[in-house]
Amino acid sequence: DVVKEITVNVTTTDIAYDAKELDEIKADGSLRYVFNSGILSNDDYSWYTYYNSKTGDLNLYGYDNYGRYQKIYFAGDKSVGDKNGAKLSMKTRTETFTDEPIKLQVIKNDGTKIWAIYSYIKNNKLNFGHFCQNIN
Repeated sequence: DVVKEITVNVTTTDIAYDAKELDEIKADGSLRYVFNSGILSNDDYSWYTYYNSKTGDLNLYGYDNYGRYQKIYFAGDKSVGDKNGAKLSMKTRTETFTDEPIKLQVIKNDGTKIWAIYSYIKNNKLNFGHFCQNIN
């Protein structure tokens, strides 16, 4: 038997999308919410209630579907750039949590819609998503 020890360094990143993926997200104008590569809602989900408002000083985006929801909060305006105070609350079949701090960036604003990406690391796992939604 031959035995060899190998040192492995594992680092986590909060960068979820490469340049090509960002271009694809920005090119798609359909209304949608995606989490960890799974579509949570899209244009075809007309029975969903969508959030697009202010709650206190925070913008609120997301959806609700009979108690399953995703709520994304962030401070400031809706211009392109990193947003402070961003957090995510979610309840799906497999996930339930409240006010998870996230790194959020608006990557496109065409005056009628915004496109945003977000990520956070929990238990050494990168969680990420994006959305495209109308601007009120």
